[in-house]
Parts: sequence; structure tokens; C-alpha cells
Amino acid sequence: MFKGLTNLIIVLIIAFIASGISVTLCPTVDSVPSETAESSLSQISILTDLDSNSLYNPKNISLKFTSNKNTKLSLTSDHIIKANIYKNNNLFKTKNFNRANNQSSISITKNVPYIMNLDLSQENLNIPNGEYKIIIDANVKEKHLAPLTLTLKYMGNQKYIPASNKIPDGKMPLTLYFPDKDNKIDELIGVTRFVKYSNKPLNTTIKELQKGPDNSTGLNSSSPIGNVNYITIKKGITYVNLPSDEKIYTESSTRSNIAMESFLKSLSSISGIDHIKFLVDNQRKKLFFNGNDISSNIKLNKNNKVYLSFNNYKRYFLVGYNVYEINNNFSITEKVDKMIDKLKKSTDNLSNTIPNNVEIKNFSVSDGILKLNFNKNLVNSYDGNKNLQRMMVDSILFSFTSIEGVNRVHILVDNDIVSEFAGLDISKPLERPKFINPEV
Repeated sequence: MFKGLTNLIIVLIIAFIASGISVTLCPTVDSVPSETAESSLSQISILTDLDSNSLYNPKNISLKFTSNKNTKLSLTSDHIIKANIYKNNNLFKTKNFNRANNQSSISITKNVPYIMNLDLSQENLNIPNGEYKIIIDANVKEKHLAPLTLTLKYMGNQKYIPASNKIPDGKMPLTLYFPDKDNKIDELIGVTRFVKYSNKPLNTTIKELQKGPDNSTGLNSSSPIGNVNYITIKKGITYVNLPSDEKIYTESSTRSNIAMESFLKSLSSISGIDHIKFLVDNQRKKLFFNGNDISSNIKLNKNNKVYLSFNNYKRYFLVGYNVYEINNNFSITEKVDKMIDKLKKSTDNLSNTIPNNVEIKNFSVSDGILKLNFNKNLVNSYDGNKNLQRMMVDSILFSFTSIEGVNRVHILVDNDIVSEFAGLDISKPLERPKFINPEV
């Protein structure tokens, strides 16, 4: 009977072959075990010598490519490593590391791993404070390499210079707007410079902008503006007369936009300056600054801004960011809700100032005072770092008082009054500080 069954199987196989249908032999017929094909592939992994895959403010780490047998990986890029960086489960950015230097492959032996260093510093990745997941892989053809997944948390320890209400004797404050060094953010950064008192603040503002920022700030050292014919006020309108042949205003859209924005924000920060009109060689023009409309008087909207943090690895700055989702029909309550949401989220290269575990349990507005009731996590926020806690308080004050109808903010914790936080007395409602980001 067994012999007959064997003959029947052979006949069936011959029939399938004759019909042109391919056959995958089962283990009872195939003489080669199925796992042999898999074992012919190298088992390659990327490892580190770290005790944990969760890292806080990492800098350089060592990577090891290991394999269970001698193997060669063929590179597909001029960089060896590719990293996908995720924030809140969304791809935040992709970055390549370690130039291949004309290498076409990586050789790994069973006993000698391929080792390289990887710069995971916040500055090198160019990412704001926060928590991230990073998946590290190699730019190679072979698909059987196991990538490395790390959890990273960044909280830069650079200084924050608190907003101030004090003016040095014989000085006057000017808030000047400059771009960051590498144009990482779209918004200009307002810094307060104290200069010798003058009864011509408009001209003084222009001269100080032309000097550029102090080197200690780490901001773009070039002046954001070029030459100016004159500046004057007539019937409540500030006229800025510009030369038509100034290349800063005409040749580069990036530089011209920065110049226009710097004029508008810096001059509008002076008390009483609301409407600005640009002239070109004493003439009214429709378009200037590389295509921007300057035909009408310009009034900046100073309301509904959240102040997020920017770390340029020299220091922290607070940067005003328009909340475009807020419109004039919103109630104060709706505006506060939007502000809270924005202050807890990073955007572009600006970081949230209220940590995720710090919740605003409820709030109320009465007689121009906004009461914000936080949970107890506020007290130990930023791991007790008073420098960053102070930045958070300033951010809260600047942000919420940009809502029309809010003049002061009272910070509570679990509905209780707190006497001291971040070196400030917060037992009473606080006003918005006058001078943001003192330059030095």
C-alpha cells in the first residue's frame, strides 16, 4: 500500500510539472529545511554601549554594527546613517549623519564590529526642547539590518535673561527686532537695548538697528536694515523714507522681508507709534521690499500672540507668534483656550513654554484679571530649574495680556495662592513686564 501511495505522489508531481505550474515542495519531499535560506542571511544590528535607550540631553554616542558572520553592506548615499525623528508620533524631520568619504560599502566581520560616533546633540539635530523618538538606520541596499530606536529628551541649560521693568539711570529702552543667525524661525526676535536717553527715539531706533545685535546674543550680526533717507511723524503717521538703490530692500526677498518686518516691529514698539507709511525717494509707491504692498499706512496687530521659547544655544529668547486661529468674534474665554493650547505645543523651531504635565485645570476672567489655576506639577516644573520656570512665567504674562481685556494674570496652584515661584512673588495678580529679552 505504501509503495502505491508513493507512486501516486510521483505521478501527481509529474503532472504538475508537465502543466507548467510551479511547485513548492513540502518538508516531507524537499530535502533542504526551510530555515536554511533564512540562516544564509547575516543577522546585522545597530547597537550602542549605553545602559538605556532613553537619553536626556545626549551629545556624542557610539554606534556598533554587529553581524553573526562576515558581511558587506552596500551604501546608497554619501552619508552612512539616516535618522527619522518623531515627535508626538509624527515625523518631525529626517537627518543624515557621517559622510561616507567615497566609501561604497561597510565591511563587518563576525568578531570585529564596525564602530562610529553619532552626534545627537540638540544643536546638531537643530530641534526645539521636547521629547522625541529617533529611528537610526543605515543607508544601505540590504534590507535585513535591524535599526536602532532611541527615546530622546532635550532641555537646553542655556540662560534665559528675564524680562525687566527697570531702566538704568540716564538710559531709555528700545525694543529692536533682529533675525536669528541661521534663519531657523520665521519670526524676528525682539530684544530690549538700553541706550543713552534721546528726545529723538525714531532716529535713535534706526541708528541702533543699523548697528545690529550685540555679539553676546548669538543673533545674526548683520544689520537687518539698510540706509534710510529720513524718518518723521506727520499727523500721527510715521513716515519712513527709503532710498530706491538700497540693495537690502530690492535684491533678496528674504532680506527685504526681514528689513520691512524689522522697521514695522521696532518702530511700533515705541509708545504712540501705530501707523507707519513707507516712501521711496520721497515718492509713494505701490510695491517695494521685493513686491510687498506699501501703498497704504500699515498698522501692526499686537493682539493675540503666544510667546514661545527659542534656544539658539547661546541663550533663550521669548518670541511672539501670531495665533491666527483667533478672530475678532471670539470671546475672551475662547481666546484663552486657544492660547493655552498653543503654549503647550512646539511649532517650527520654537518650543512650548508650558510642559506637557503642567495642566491648567480651570480659569476665569473678571475686571481685567485672568486667574489661571494650575495643577501641582507647576511647582516642580522643569525639574525645579528656576531659570526656565521664570521664562514660563514671562511667557504666560506676555501671551495672555496680548488678549484684549486681560491686563493682569493671577497664577494659582490647585486653587491655592502661592507666595513664591521662580523667584517671583505670585501671591497677587502680575502685570505684563515692560522690557522683553534684555540684550545684555
